[in-house]
Amino acid sequence: MINDLYEAIKIKKYLTRERIYIFVVGIISGLIAHIYYMVNRIASDDMAVIGYSEDPYNVIEYVVRGSATGRWLGSVVDLVMTWYRSFYVAGWITIVLMALISLFLISCFNIKSKTGMVLTTVLIEISPVTQGYVVLGEISYVIASLFAVVSAWLIIKRRGVLSTWIRSFIFLGLALVIMPTNMSCMITTILLWAISELAYSKENSADDIMKLILKAFVVLVMAGAFLLLSSALIMKIGNVSSTGYQGAEQAVSGSFLTQLPLNLFQVYKKFIVQGLWKIQIVPVLRITYYLAYIIDLILIFVLWSQSKKDNVSSSGKRAVLIGIGLILVPVAVCTITVISYGFMYRGQHRFPLMILIIGGIMLTEKVSMLYGSAIKQKSKKIWNVCIIAIINSVLMIYGFFLYDNIGYQMQHYVMEHDSALCIRILSALDANEDFEYSDPIYFLNITTWDENEAVTDAKYEPELYSVIWPVVTTNLYCYGDISIRRHMTNYEGVDFISPSEEIQNEIEDSELVEQYDDLKAWDFVITTYKGVTVVVVKTVMPPNVLYG
Repeated sequence: MINDLYEAIKIKKYLTRERIYIFVVGIISGLIAHIYYMVNRIASDDMAVIGYSEDPYNVIEYVVRGSATGRWLGSVVDLVMTWYRSFYVAGWITIVLMALISLFLISCFNIKSKTGMVLTTVLIEISPVTQGYVVLGEISYVIASLFAVVSAWLIIKRRGVLSTWIRSFIFLGLALVIMPTNMSCMITTILLWAISELAYSKENSADDIMKLILKAFVVLVMAGAFLLLSSALIMKIGNVSSTGYQGAEQAVSGSFLTQLPLNLFQVYKKFIVQGLWKIQIVPVLRITYYLAYIIDLILIFVLWSQSKKDNVSSSGKRAVLIGIGLILVPVAVCTITVISYGFMYRGQHRFPLMILIIGGIMLTEKVSMLYGSAIKQKSKKIWNVCIIAIINSVLMIYGFFLYDNIGYQMQHYVMEHDSALCIRILSALDANEDFEYSDPIYFLNITTWDENEAVTDAKYEPELYSVIWPVVTTNLYCYGDISIRRHMTNYEGVDFISPSEEIQNEIEDSELVEQYDDLKAWDFVITTYKGVTVVVVKTVMPPNVLYG
């Protein structure tokens, strides 16, 4: 398998200066975009509550626990960084692997021009998806994406040999047991390649393309079966039950089959949310997404029209298949929603959307290479469309760069603000003569969605406020009592004793929530409930929780 990777990235025969150049460009652009986060040790809402195990190399525990969500190899892969999550190390690994993924996609889409290759790698490195990977500090996300793209690469570039299909299955199977959502990366890559080839290709007939898609579907089904069966087996051996997290329970039980019509409706709804409405880019440049989609449709039509003029076989059949392919694009990008309609596409799950954007570069280059110099002489309008596509990609890169770093700066502020709030709580507890640190304590977090109570500048631009990542209000919202408790431990060095689970549930259901609902955001009150000290805190929920 290592040899396959070497071959795939052209190390043995095809390590050209051009590819080395593109790889280095990717790494440099990734560092420029994400170095701020890497060196400032900024915590996300997940990282703020991380609790390191006393036995951090207990691989069996990671596998068993991960099987409940299907991600049974994810935490094991993260051990590449050892037990400690270093943002700097995770950032470097992510940036290098994203540059590697860029080379695979360039090869899949047969992008040959230096302009196209540079745009591809820079778009991927600066994208909000890479930002999401860096923020989480979990390299399992990017490794799963790499394996899924390698699986697609093997199908597209090495088809026709049985061993290739077996290798493709292995890579996709590994991708799924690390991060099941990455099935979309493989599906989107193959679907976009197929649409492009159907639009214009003298090498691949419509029947050849459909046979390849059928074989790819078989690989996908086999890899999915491997994911479900392996997870179920590990859960049974480890005596753990499935969770509803990210659709795991519906997938393992097969109950999603009864919800397919509703789920398919949600697929298009989720695509509209992440690809048209709540786009992760500075709002003033969100038009670049819309323009990219329009340009793609124009270029597909141009290619198909030219194929008809050149008497490429089955032009009518190709047109029908292209239409079906375009209809299925949201299904490819949002595949996991077919299993769970409630799945939220956070920034780290949107890589298929970036592959869709990269597909536009493939189409632009294909049109320009097909028409060649004739574009300038006879088809000036088509030439202008290609130029607009390039300019649009450059503007999108700038929009991503702004989005990433505004998010990092806001997150830095949030972290300091949370720390100040926790220090205020500690000071109040110190001044409370009735409280001892050996006593149980519970943090009751009352939340509000009122953006007017937020303390970040982003609230003055509502569209940015609703999509900016990581968060623009607080890291303490996510897990209630645990978020505040873990923050106290990880950043203030104070450990508190928790009351019994029964008392915790009673507190959450008590009248305290209603009694202190009029608290101002970032204020708190110290009270008691059945002898347990309760700190009632009010925070503002980050709006991107609603939209990913």
